Amino acid sequence: MNTRGNSDANDDIRQNDQPSNNLPPSAGGAGSAGSPSSADAALAAGQSDQSSAATAEQAMAIADAEENLRYGRIMGNGMRVIFWLMIIVFAVYIGGLVPGRISFKNLPQYWGLPASQYVEQTGMPTGWSWADQLHYSDVMTYIPAVLLAGLSMVCVAAIMPIYARRGERAMVVILLLQLLVMLSAAVPWSLLSR
Repeated sequence: MNTRGNSDANDDIRQNDQPSNNLPPSAGGAGSAGSPSSADAALAAGQSDQSSAATAEQAMAIADAEENLRYGRIMGNGMRVIFWLMIIVFAVYIGGLVPGRISFKNLPQYWGLPASQYVEQTGMPTGWSWADQLHYSDVMTYIPAVLLAGLSMVCVAAIMPIYARRGERAMVVILLLQLLVMLSAAVPWSLLSR
């Protein structure tokens, strides 16, 4: 149980909130007559350090924003272009402007087949062999999907110079490794061996 009353506790809090006048005049005590004290200087230095830290945080946020904005701008513009390309290529296919391996009218009869049977019955290309058959409109529809899959590589490559300019070598190495992994997954190794 608390033996002190609430008023005593409140008095302690008020006393701790008020500045101490037990300092000598040279240190900003009661007799300093408005001269700057070492306590004031320390307070100002602390505020300066906080201001510097805040400025540094703002600079980092702006720096981070630079690569985020570039990545986002390229991704957004790329997505719009790919979206319209997808619509155009699909319109070419369904309109019959360029013949397809499978006509659009016959496509529903293959929808329920497992992939292996679909490939067997239609002769559609697998893997990267579609790249040799871009003269068919139904194979042309692969192009936007491939571009969409590769768009992130373009974005990563576009932000590497920002990190290089800032001297962030570790990030440049990480991004290069990321690009190598994505490229090795995307490379049509079967076509390269021909």
